[in-house]
Amino acid sequence: MNKKHNLAIAYAEKALAMNQKNGLAYSTLAETYGMLGNDEQFYKNAEAALQCGFPLWEHLEDLPYQMYTSQSRFKQLLSNYRKN
Repeated sequence: MNKKHNLAIAYAEKALAMNQKNGLAYSTLAETYGMLGNDEQFYKNAEAALQCGFPLWEHLEDLPYQMYTSQSRFKQLLSNYRKN
């Protein structure tokens, strides 16, 4: 991991230590792990973000999510939480 990824993870984890319902922090972890190619951590944190009410579907144009938008697992995850 490079220094920026390490910092992103450290700050997100610090935010979660203060508030375990911080959807933005979970999405930051998902994005960071996605950029690192760690799919399991991406999905784990993406789901946690969704569980906390963070609308990942509003960020699908962001690079980390673009890498997953064609995957059926990601589509299913979003459909489990998106209310329309």
